[in-house]
Amino acid sequence: MGNEASTPIPYNVQAEWRKLVSGSPAVPAGREGQVAASWENKLYIFGGGSSGGTQRADMWTFDLDSSEWKEVTTSGNAPSARTGACAAVVDGHMFVFGGMDMERGFLDDFYCFNIAEGTWEQVQGSGEGPTPRDKSALYFFGGFGPVEAEVEMPDRDEASTNAGEDGADDEGEEDEYEDEGPAMSFNWFDDLFVYDTESKAWQQVQASGDIPSPRAAFGMDVVGGSIYVFGGRDTTKRQNDLYVLDTTTNTWTKPSVSGAVPAERSFHSFTSLAPAGKQQLVLFGGLSSTNALLDDVHVFDIATSAWVQPTIAANDSRINARRFHSAVLHNRSLVVFGGSSNFSPDTQECLTFHSDTFALDLGPVLEAAPVTIPPPATAAASTSSSSSSSSSAAPSVSFISSSASTEGGAAGDATRGKKRKSDEIEKGEKNEEPEGHGGEKEAEEEKKRE
Repeated sequence: MGNEASTPIPYNVQAEWRKLVSGSPAVPAGREGQVAASWENKLYIFGGGSSGGTQRADMWTFDLDSSEWKEVTTSGNAPSARTGACAAVVDGHMFVFGGMDMERGFLDDFYCFNIAEGTWEQVQGSGEGPTPRDKSALYFFGGFGPVEAEVEMPDRDEASTNAGEDGADDEGEEDEYEDEGPAMSFNWFDDLFVYDTESKAWQQVQASGDIPSPRAAFGMDVVGGSIYVFGGRDTTKRQNDLYVLDTTTNTWTKPSVSGAVPAERSFHSFTSLAPAGKQQLVLFGGLSSTNALLDDVHVFDIATSAWVQPTIAANDSRINARRFHSAVLHNRSLVVFGGSSNFSPDTQECLTFHSDTFALDLGPVLEAAPVTIPPPATAAASTSSSSSSSSSAAPSVSFISSSASTEGGAAGDATRGKKRKSDEIEKGEKNEEPEGHGGEKEAEEEKKRE
């Protein structure tokens, strides 16, 4: 396992979901794997995948104050339809990298959308950028995609683009195929790239420290000068480990944590609460190690390196379990759009694609007292004259030392790029994995909510 503890920390906080109903006549079609970023109280989404293998290249805005959707008419050299790309907004410009195009395969193209003018342009940055891959989070760490082999490999079936986070088979083996050129294989990545928006140059970062295993479909966001990465899938399985990258020194660390660590997962969201004044990140949803869809919410407190879990109010507006959704922070709420559920093991595809939008009221989380770690209980022993003895100890929090953990696989979801002093976009790639059990388990949950 990763840097995992197992004892819950008392956290008397309740949060509540509500469904946001748009007053506009049109809303985006249900989808997964779209890119999303927020700018000036609006959520921007582009692309994504829907039922029947349909991929999209449309752009929509969601007014985070009025809850109204609007399709954006754009001009210029726009990206092709795709899923699993990544995006970040810097000074009113939304940068989109890579993804998967069902016709062209894995992509390494780079685009910029001028929000004020509604125009697209393809960016030809200097330097060596990331190789083609999908399911990225704009910081470009990791991901999944093809690599050129040094020698030709034996003929094998072409890798499936619908087989999950890695495009590989259930055993996690790499699928290889021969093309007219060098043999290709597919792999997870642990590389890190930076794009400078002023010099328009790519640079590969040589990071040091406790580097995460190559992975995809993880959750990632930035707090201050550090990037936090949780979970995802690597060459072995889905993970629940946490890593932190100091962007000043380019050093990775794997902190020891306390509390009840979230279960292994991929395709989840991991969103910073720093813009709301809290040094915490909130995790939602994803796909478990048993292919079950998740709807749980967890909070990671940076000051104490502790995981806590708010109680979620039971109501008719509670969001259902899902993966590969988009999540952004707006004022005191986590706003979640789209995603997929009801994964079919037979077809390796999701059967349900969501077009709904929800908000989790994080007011109680933001107003909660600082997280405190209960001190370890001292065992008290008492001995009677009859030689009988007893000892008791209250639950204590165990601290797990950092040990390397691996997992691969996506999305999750939408990790955002943040503007830094150097106007660099640091990118970390995320790759996706198969959806969880949407069938009977999800139906039972829906009945309970009804």
